[in-house]
Amino acid sequence: MPNLIFLMLIAVVFYTLLVRGPRQRARRRQEVVAAMGVGDEVVTIGGIVGRIAAVDGDRVALEVAPGVTLTFLRAGINRRIEPVDDSPGESGDAVDLTGGGADLDASGDDDLGGGDLRDGTA
Repeated sequence: MPNLIFLMLIAVVFYTLLVRGPRQRARRRQEVVAAMGVGDEVVTIGGIVGRIAAVDGDRVALEVAPGVTLTFLRAGINRRIEPVDDSPGESGDAVDLTGGGADLDASGDDDLGGGDLRDGTA
């Protein structure tokens, strides 16, 4: 008898973790996607960030840059995000978001050293 109760308890835990949880997350995501409107800033499932310019049925037009609009299906929108404040920081200095990568000089060579891969001198 205790083994049967233990097995039933395990079944309930598995149902909760493997079935009910993902269903609830999917339902919440569908509610968020259905509630999207023009002007909302969103992220697609591919990681593209944009502002909704128009909604037509199951299609959404995202403005990803000034004058650049991409069309996605509603299902391709992952989530809504809070808009980023475009004003400069407290110090007024611009923030470098590139990670300080290597600069290219006029010849197109980078600052990493080494040779040219095409002629095998790397």
